[in-house]
Amino acid sequence: MKVLILDHHFKQDIDALVRVASDNDIVRLVSAEFFASRAREIFPRDVFDADLSRYHAPEFANHRATYRKLAAQLTSELYLTFPFDVLVLPSDTFFYIRDVIDTVREMGIAIVVVQKESGVSAKSLEHHATEMRRWFPFSGDIMTVCSEKSKDFWVACGARPDQVLVLGQPRFDVYSARTDAADRSVLGVGASAGRPTVLFLSYDLDAYAEERSLGAAHRPWERLHQETESVLLDLAGKGVFTLMIKPHPQQNASQLAHLVNRVNHVPNTFILPAGVDTRSLLLSVDTVVGFQTTAIAEAMIAGKRVLYTFWTDNVKRVQTLLLPFHEMGDAIEIATSPRDLDERLQSPVAALTEAVKLKRQQYCEPYLGIVDGAAAARVWSVVRANADRHISASATGGLDDRSVAYCRAEATRAARSRIVWAILAKGAPFFPGGGKFSARAEGRRRREIERVTECRERISGEYRGTGSLRGPRSDGVFGAARRFVAGIIQPRSDLDSVTVRTRRARPC
Repeated sequence: MKVLILDHHFKQDIDALVRVASDNDIVRLVSAEFFASRAREIFPRDVFDADLSRYHAPEFANHRATYRKLAAQLTSELYLTFPFDVLVLPSDTFFYIRDVIDTVREMGIAIVVVQKESGVSAKSLEHHATEMRRWFPFSGDIMTVCSEKSKDFWVACGARPDQVLVLGQPRFDVYSARTDAADRSVLGVGASAGRPTVLFLSYDLDAYAEERSLGAAHRPWERLHQETESVLLDLAGKGVFTLMIKPHPQQNASQLAHLVNRVNHVPNTFILPAGVDTRSLLLSVDTVVGFQTTAIAEAMIAGKRVLYTFWTDNVKRVQTLLLPFHEMGDAIEIATSPRDLDERLQSPVAALTEAVKLKRQQYCEPYLGIVDGAAAARVWSVVRANADRHISASATGGLDDRSVAYCRAEATRAARSRIVWAILAKGAPFFPGGGKFSARAEGRRRREIERVTECRERISGEYRGTGSLRGPRSDGVFGAARRFVAGIIQPRSDLDSVTVRTRRARPC
């Protein structure tokens, strides 16, 4: 079967699913940016914010109509290059993916949401679910979730109970085997000289949509984060432990710059890449320090010492909105002040008792589900069943010929475009300030080479087992310049110039 997966901070689950795929399964990824970048060219920035109703505002009716047409075209282009049998999403709540889902459904292809979110706070069922049901009710065909608590949330968001299957979280399978510990030397972390290792799970200062009631850009966790940092950096500088700081992938640039400035020149301290696999880090350290992330629950299941930070007025004011780690004092350590955190970090790591392990399992199962190492296999069987429905009913009606014709034209365009980008990449450094342009042109050249490869695979009918799709996309003014130059050399093939029109071609 051919599976197309939307990658939106979803790599860990994707890796787990690919491991259980058969040799005959072909998996291709498409970045969420493939659609989001085009949506940004149409919608104002505030539509991407936390207010779900903004997208539906009456003044954006023309924007929605324009994007709906564009999303259908982009989806058709993906299918022409890679005729997938099932679409897998980490969520269907991104506004820019809703029209994609509609197009895929019109093509007779199933949509499986492998829900990436696991933790659900008590108040989410009361407030956030109501908003979701009103503005973005479930639009996929089937959803897999990790736990009953997660199912309750998505049913409250508008999904039918029979559409939501509790199967566990694929990315958590690793904790059952407990094998893939990180090679810290590869991450640039030096030898610890016998010191214990501490992992700090950094976070956005305005994170978690439920707490936005505190005010836009209020940064309610700023004091907590800074005081936690101060304690950790002070002890690491004294050689008490080796500190690794894992930024959150969605932390903004100013916060990361501030973090780098604070850490700079502090010995025994390392900032890791935001995209590094958190699971392997959790398995390789002695102590985990964090706040309001399901990685805390993962660290509990992984058998690590866990220090949960819980102080400041803002934190206590909205504690009913938070995942209740502060109520798990018999399974993890709750640091209630900077001084308390300091003292706990200087105490030795104690071995977990069987009673504590049992408590941790009881606390974590409602959020993580059963961690038995088989979740990925269960989820993949659902993906396969939905793909089989399309395969058994598929009757392309000329779409395959159209796909090959499109890919031949697109491969020619991309091959000639890469020559232009190679010339620009080589020539730009000779002009003032051309260094950045050269790097960007080189990136575009590489992407066009990958585009040629995927089109040629489609023409030959042979695909690699996994990989990312590099469909054509706009880069604003830069993209317009590219299209202008490429158009002079070789006009881009118009989809409607191929034999069968997209809106008439249906794979089923």
